[in-house]
Parts: sequence; structure tokens; C-alpha cells
Amino acid sequence: MVLIGLVIIFSVLGLEKAEVRSGGFILIGPFPILIGGKSLKLLLLLFLILIIVISSLFIFLEVIGYA
Repeated sequence: MVLIGLVIIFSVLGLEKAEVRSGGFILIGPFPILIGGKSLKLLLLLFLILIIVISSLFIFLEVIGYA
């Protein structure tokens, strides 16, 4: 499959100028979140902060013996 993908990429590469765009993929449980465009860095930063806050909350609750 990798070889087929490379053949397709190189066959299309010479035909026209390619435009490269960035994107991201976040998998939270069974729910994939696809993001892209100009606000990619901001969304990734927000998800990172959210994950850190949730993890810190669970660690804190475990330390005080609540959970």
C-alpha cells in the first residue's frame, strides 16, 4: 500500500503545483476530531490544556481519597 501511495504521489507531483495544508487528528475515546486550517495551533493548545486540567483533577481527587 505504501508503494502504491508513492506511485500515486509521484505521478501527480509533476502535473501541477501542489498546495500543502496542515491538519490534525485527536482521538478521544471512540470519537475522532479532525481539525485543520489556520486555527490548528490554538485548538491543539486548548485540547492540551483541557487534558492537563482533567488529569490534574483526577490526580488531586485520588490524593485526597475522594475517588
